[in-house]
Amino acid sequence: MMGEYTYYLVVVFFTLSYLIIIHWHFIYYRFNRPFFTFLVVSACTAMMVTSIYLNGWKFEPLSVNPMIGPSAETLLKLGAKDSYLIVVQQEIWRIASPMVLHAGEYMLCACIYAICLLFHIPNLSFQFHRSDSLLS
Repeated sequence: MMGEYTYYLVVVFFTLSYLIIIHWHFIYYRFNRPFFTFLVVSACTAMMVTSIYLNGWKFEPLSVNPMIGPSAETLLKLGAKDSYLIVVQQEIWRIASPMVLHAGEYMLCACIYAICLLFHIPNLSFQFHRSDSLLS
């Protein structure tokens, strides 16, 4: 069983990793920043912090949530997809909210990595190969 402080170390590790990535982007891409990538990653991170806050600043045990995250009830409060609530109670906003809602730290890191690969890397590649004559 993992100790109580291990969860906090995981949160500190992921938070510092996120801050290092953002700092690196701002130093090397001052005038040409991928604002959409920053917006989506910030929304995902803010939603994770909100879900941990609503869960009492604690993670569920690994037997309940192996992703190191909040409980299922907390995720439902924040807008997790539930077909009954969408269809019967007409909570249509639950269709869009799972895009930034994550079950835990592992899922958040995998999604941030995928977002960077999908949006940021191709953008840098295109800007590296294009010429200014295309913009005129």
